[in-house]
Amino acid sequence: MRESEGRDRDPSGTVLDSQVVRTTGVSGPERGFDGAQRIAGRRRYILADTGGHVLGVHVHAASSHDRDGSRELLTDELQG
Repeated sequence: MRESEGRDRDPSGTVLDSQVVRTTGVSGPERGFDGAQRIAGRRRYILADTGGHVLGVHVHAASSHDRDGSRELLTDELQG
């Protein structure tokens, strides 16, 4: 997609953001409680280039720390 826009294939800058999302009462390995925001659910991480194109997504339990989820997302993207 980037090449069709006349840009380099690999982005020179990216943005990483996370968000806690409420989920249903069904439990599972990717569901937890974020005490700071008082939300039971999942935390999703999104990696996008500066043009807004999504490069990667990773989902964890809301109780996970940002450093852990972002590390896994970046590791997956660099290897894949």
